[in-house]
Amino acid sequence: MTEPKQGIAFSLEAASKHYGRAAALDRVNLTFAPGTTTALIGSSGSGKSTVLRLLLGLEWPDEGAVHVDGRLLQRSDVLQLRRRVGYVIQEGGLFPHLTVLGNLALLPQHLGWKPSRIRERANELAALTHLPDGALGRYPAELSGGQRQRVALMRALMAEPDALLLDEPLGALDPIVRHELQDELKQIFGQIGKTVIVVTHDLAEAAWFAGRLVLIDRGIVVQDGDLDDLRERPANAFVSRFVDAQRRLPVAS
Repeated sequence: MTEPKQGIAFSLEAASKHYGRAAALDRVNLTFAPGTTTALIGSSGSGKSTVLRLLLGLEWPDEGAVHVDGRLLQRSDVLQLRRRVGYVIQEGGLFPHLTVLGNLALLPQHLGWKPSRIRERANELAALTHLPDGALGRYPAELSGGQRQRVALMRALMAEPDALLLDEPLGALDPIVRHELQDELKQIFGQIGKTVIVVTHDLAEAAWFAGRLVLIDRGIVVQDGDLDDLRERPANAFVSRFVDAQRRLPVAS
């Protein structure tokens, strides 16, 4: 008998979100099964980050609903949900006045973890993310950009969450560091076996992370499938333009 996959089941049902007159999302229906990895892709301002914010209860839909594990998400559920979800944003969002260990300890301390358990978990994650020895005692300003992103990922994983939501986690990094972290993130996604949703505007990066790609344009899901679907069976002209716009190296003459 196959064991059920671990993680959180998320869904948006006819969810709309407006900022003034601008529609960030327009009657979006999406489901994310437990234990799966999905990449949300699209141009800047397409609404992909808004999806994450609705799923996490950082924003609330103007219309429609958010469901978590089959239950309607209520405002009273948000604090408990955030304890179950690791959230990573671009450039990490670390507190500059705290050491790496201090940043990692924030949620575990709130949950009542003992210092020894916090240190043990931090060491486990440092090994998992290849953070250099001695970095736990440094401040964010003393780390490279890639190291700060590793710490942001460690903080998201610290309390062993059931889901991991990442919003352009590698967008501010130089190409070499970004390539290295892409490899590490893909490995980590496979190891944790939980629900993962990652936002990126980079199609190659999205396809590296996930088999399922959801392309959003102006608040509407225009295609939901794999890379071959987008390349060979585009749903409309925008999908073709988005795929063709991905910059390729020139062919040597």
